[in-house]
Amino acid sequence: RELADIAVKDDKEQFLAKNIVNRTWARLMGIGIVDPPDQMHSGNPPSHPELLQWLARDLTAHNYDLKRLIRGIVLSNAYARTSEWSSEAEAPAATTFAVAASRPLTPRQLATSLLVAVRQPEQWPAVDAVEEWERVRRDLENQSDGWSRSFEQPTPGFQVAVDEALFFSNNDRIQNDLLRDSGDRLIHHLKTLNDADTVQQLWVSVLNRTPADDEQQAALAWLQRENVERLDSVRSLTWALLAGPEFRFNY
Repeated sequence: RELADIAVKDDKEQFLAKNIVNRTWARLMGIGIVDPPDQMHSGNPPSHPELLQWLARDLTAHNYDLKRLIRGIVLSNAYARTSEWSSEAEAPAATTFAVAASRPLTPRQLATSLLVAVRQPEQWPAVDAVEEWERVRRDLENQSDGWSRSFEQPTPGFQVAVDEALFFSNNDRIQNDLLRDSGDRLIHHLKTLNDADTVQQLWVSVLNRTPADDEQQAALAWLQRENVERLDSVRSLTWALLAGPEFRFNY
């Protein structure tokens, strides 16, 4: 009880509020203002003490309103930044938040993203209202439950586990579900397109971008190999994008 009283005591230190702010920031940004978040002490000072102090003060002033805190972070310029660094100068340290930190998807995020990526693009329902999108998202997340148990929960310094790599390489569910040739799957749709359109649609569906020129040429060369069934080439190319780091991480 004494420890709890100290934690919530309304003084200039604001230990509880700072911890809540820092852990929320780390969850959303990939790195804390104090990092690692569980090492908040005088020997590990915050990278931006004024920001931490302001957010903690705002949190307590609004009765620990977590929705307000999260909204403020996700609408900030820091959260909106890309992880790409285009300058020839050395990239700034992650603790400056001048560029975004690459973050691995959680098991639920990865599983849901897989189902979204491989769905027949012409079968997505038109969603005009927030409430309707919430229903669609819940349905997708419910469908992803069985998949999410196959993936590891990210930890600091995350690297793809051997089990996950083997799952993508050897598990029959990848071929029989995600890459199956049926009317509700991307693979079936790609069969109806010419090679150039196949590559464009595949990159948009899986990576949410168009391919770079060198990617386009490499993918076309793969699809146009002799003595190889086109469907097999489409499947293997789709698999390569789904199993790649650009899909696995949030950039």
